[in-house]
Amino acid sequence: MKFNTSFYGNPRSENGDGKFYPRPEYDRTIGMDEVVVDIAHATSLTAADVTAAIKELAALIRRYLIHGHKVQLDDIGTFKLSFKGTGQENAEDVTADDITRSSIKVTMLVDYGLRQYVRGNTTFSKVRARKSKDADAATDSDTVSAEESDSEKTE
Repeated sequence: MKFNTSFYGNPRSENGDGKFYPRPEYDRTIGMDEVVVDIAHATSLTAADVTAAIKELAALIRRYLIHGHKVQLDDIGTFKLSFKGTGQENAEDVTADDITRSSIKVTMLVDYGLRQYVRGNTTFSKVRARKSKDADAATDSDTVSAEESDSEKTE
């Protein structure tokens, strides 16, 4: 996983003090078509079967969520709705109208095993800041694994 750096100033500082922090540098976004092809190649399913299954899964997740269910998918995570609302002095005064519709969010709690796998198997390499949109990002030689990074933070 590539990363670059971003400077964040201290808002309480008058002289612009701050620090540089690592930030992910994504190579690209893997789209549905590529996922479908990869699953089809890894299984006995056709691309059309995989596409149909994924679309039906998405439809079921939507349906389960709007009916007040959490959806747990092993090795992936748990989807659920969350929202905010207007407070009332008494519990009996709170109604559905107090829910702020614009605050409704679908959240996902990543499966513990997936999180641990990613933490233990990701290696990092620093890239230099790009001078232009088309410039290639050169890689420095400081590659560090997720485990090494976690141990450095605790020292």
